[in-house]
Amino acid sequence: MLIESDEGFVLVYRALSVKVGDKVAYNFLGEAGIGRFMNQAIIIEEGEATEGDSLEYVTIVGK
Repeated sequence: MLIESDEGFVLVYRALSVKVGDKVAYNFLGEAGIGRFMNQAIIIEEGEATEGDSLEYVTIVGK
């Protein structure tokens, strides 16, 4: 799967299991992005965290 990012395109492998600390592709309210998967949050590239109730709207696409 290909996802467009600010730096170009990212090839996402969907068959691998995601572990804490992995860089992942995600979808948040229709917006695709790249971030780091943590226990209770997604840390996006700008350094902000999506956590708490907002995680209900996050879908991990792959890594």
